[in-house]
Amino acid sequence: TFVVRATDNSCPIPAQNIATISVTVLADSVIQSPLINCLDVKNNGDVELDWNTTPNIGNSFTAWMIYSATNKNGPYSLVDSVKTYNTTTYTHVGANADDQQRWYFMRSRSGCKGQIQNVSRDTVSTIFVDFQENNADLDVIWNPLGDPNPVGSSNQYRVSKAYPVTGGLSFYQNTMDTTINETFAVCSDTVPVS
Repeated sequence: TFVVRATDNSCPIPAQNIATISVTVLADSVIQSPLINCLDVKNNGDVELDWNTTPNIGNSFTAWMIYSATNKNGPYSLVDSVKTYNTTTYTHVGANADDQQRWYFMRSRSGCKGQIQNVSRDTVSTIFVDFQENNADLDVIWNPLGDPNPVGSSNQYRVSKAYPVTGGLSFYQNTMDTTINETFAVCSDTVPVS
């Protein structure tokens, strides 16, 4: 708040005015954190993340902050920050998600001088497939993306298999479960499932 006084001594009748002026500095907008749409585990274990941008009110965007852990309860580490607003994909090189499940969440950084990290809106994981053999039975077990699954996800998993191996992957079945059981005649063939 400022008090300003103006006087006029050159007129035949001197005059004086006093005014109080207030200046209010408004905080910069804080943008909402994005939702992760997809985690794509590459053959080498790297993970490609895909997300949608959220509205950049007042152009206050500074970065998308990507966090990851090998346990849902953490500890989470900052993987990287993406500083281009329109970028909606990132590849986490060296994630080793071909050997273990990986959890991810994202936070937006915006606001005054980019100092505000908004809370994450979801936490999702890669799907890690495990196999258990029992004589001629094979149980294929995997984890869900989240609990509950992210908004917009199907309530079913599309399972593909290659049998014989040289035939390539083809649709096998849809299931709401995170496990399937397959019985095979005893042989020495390999059956990839994805």
